[in-house]
Amino acid sequence: MTNREPETRRDIASLDQLIGVIDLCNAQCVHAVAGNRSEYRPLELTSGNPSGLLNAYARVGIRDVYIADIDALTRQEPQVELLRQLVRVADGLGQMVWLDAGWNPKLSRETVRRIDHENLHWIAATESMLDPSDIEGLWSIVDSGRVALSLDLHDGRLKCGCTGETNLAAWLEIAAKRACKNVIVLDTAFVGTGKAPGPPKHIKEIIEWLDQNAQEPLVISGGGLSQIEDKHFWLSAGVDRVLVATALHRRMRETGDFIIQSCPTPMNDSAGD
Repeated sequence: MTNREPETRRDIASLDQLIGVIDLCNAQCVHAVAGNRSEYRPLELTSGNPSGLLNAYARVGIRDVYIADIDALTRQEPQVELLRQLVRVADGLGQMVWLDAGWNPKLSRETVRRIDHENLHWIAATESMLDPSDIEGLWSIVDSGRVALSLDLHDGRLKCGCTGETNLAAWLEIAAKRACKNVIVLDTAFVGTGKAPGPPKHIKEIIEWLDQNAQEPLVISGGGLSQIEDKHFWLSAGVDRVLVATALHRRMRETGDFIIQSCPTPMNDSAGD
C-alpha cells in the first residue's frame, strides 16, 4: 500500500515560503488585529498556549515561526525565560525562529545571549529603535546573517521609537549601504483583518526599492491575508517569505489539523544551549 499524507495536510496547500506568526502577551498567544494591542485576546486555537501553537504549526509543516513579544514592544521587559524556552522547543521541532523582542541598545548583551540559540534570527525593528545606527549594536552581539531589519508601519506611516527617526529613506539607506541580509516590511494596520490579499501599494513600493537598491536581501512581509492561497500575490510582488497567522489558523480549524489540547510550556532549563 502506498503511504499517503493525511488529507488535512495536503489540503493546507504547500506551506513553503510561509512564516507562522505567534504574538506573545503575558505568556499567552494572542489574536492580533490591526495593531490595537490593548484589544488583543488569547488565541482560541490552542487556548493561548504558545508551545501548543508551535506544535500545531510543526504538524502542518510550518518550519519558520515569527514570534513578537508584545510585552517587550509595549515598553515592558522581554519575557526572557519564556522566549528562551520557546526557541528551544522550536529547535526540537525543526523550526527556525524570527524573534522581535524589542531590540534597542538598552537591551543588555546578557539578555540577548540568554535567549540566543542557533535556530534564532533576531529582529531589529524600527518601532523599538531611535536611529538606523541602533542595529549595529545587535550586529556586534550576533552574526549579521541572523539579524533582520524590520520596517514597521501603520497605515503607511513608519513606526519608530519615541523621538526616533521617522524618515523611511534613512532606514532604507542602511538596508542598502550595510547590505542587510534580511528585511521585514510590515504594516500592522492590516494584520488580522483579511483585507490585504496582496501587498498594499506602499509596501509594493518599498519592496521594489529594495529590489533595485539593496543587495538581494531576503524580503519578508505579509499581514492581512484572507486565505493562505493569497501568498502567491505576495510572492509575485517580490516577497520571499510571507507572514501569516489568522488565515492559517482558520484553515487549520476547517481541516481539524491542529492540536486541540494545550501543550504545557516547559518551565525548566533542561534544553541545552
